Amino acid sequence: MTAERRVTGPAGETSDNERLSRALEDGDYQEVEVFKDNRQTYSALIRLHGQSYVLKIPRDRNNRLWQRVLSLFRASEAARHYRSMARLRELGLKGPEPVVAVERRRWGVVLDSRLLYRFRKGRKATREDAPLILPHLLALHDAGYLRNDPHAKNYLIDDGDVVFIDFRLTRPVLLRRFRLQRELALFLKTSPAAWDYLPGDIVCSWSLRLAVAFDEAARLIRHARRRLRGRSRLDESGH
Repeated sequence: MTAERRVTGPAGETSDNERLSRALEDGDYQEVEVFKDNRQTYSALIRLHGQSYVLKIPRDRNNRLWQRVLSLFRASEAARHYRSMARLRELGLKGPEPVVAVERRRWGVVLDSRLLYRFRKGRKATREDAPLILPHLLALHDAGYLRNDPHAKNYLIDDGDVVFIDFRLTRPVLLRRFRLQRELALFLKTSPAAWDYLPGDIVCSWSLRLAVAFDEAARLIRHARRRLRGRSRLDESGH
């Protein structure tokens, strides 16, 4: 059975979507700079039809057995990432502009998927940029979404604009408030300067306090487990 190709792209631009997706499948582009090339991910800056884009291939998720089974019931990794990028922009937040996602299926199972999005310039944010980042993360949470991995390194600063990168939007159903506050607690832990800019009602909220306490308890448990494993190895070597 011949593999089926599915394309996700802007509505009303079918011909452009097809043209770009075929170029990706045929390798008809110029590789300018490789950002990542390992078993998990291929990511590179490319030139295609005179434009600069980023090409991302989620190799690990494309090839993982369980992910292939799940693809019988949902879109590919690339298509879901495309929709996540599009949704972020619909919320009025800044992120890379998705261009097209293409996937190949056989018998309904995703065999390969690729995402193309526009290259976005900017410098990598640091913990010192926490005051700039915080309002944008809170705006995302107000809309009910998690970004996953809120570390400062996962943002760009472009002429004062905060740009989300390396994100996957999810909208939790169960324990939504607590999970949103857990993500905020992680951001505050890794960028403590943000505490000084957090609105007072959030600082005093029981949900944030619970999230901070939960993460601290989890850290202590992990530390205790590492110590126990270390002692076990010492005992084994002693025998």
